[in-house]
Amino acid sequence: MNLLHTLTAKLQHHRAGLLLLRTYLAIATLLHGVAKLQNGIEGIQGMVTASGLPAFFAYGVLLGEVVAPALLLVGLMVTPAAL
Repeated sequence: MNLLHTLTAKLQHHRAGLLLLRTYLAIATLLHGVAKLQNGIEGIQGMVTASGLPAFFAYGVLLGEVVAPALLLVGLMVTPAAL
């Protein structure tokens, strides 16, 4: 019974919730980035230029959807990656 109580207490800890949330957010975002890597960046470049921004900003979007989620999953530089 003591082991069950210990496991329940660990799962109710706020850090466990944050870990689950961080993992879900990273996987969901990373899937979008992988799709852009497979299908090309032209679609995002069209959206960026239609907004009046330079086309090279699309590479920033790609970095934000591949590198930042990878950092979140690994647990490195979590706060900057989450921003």
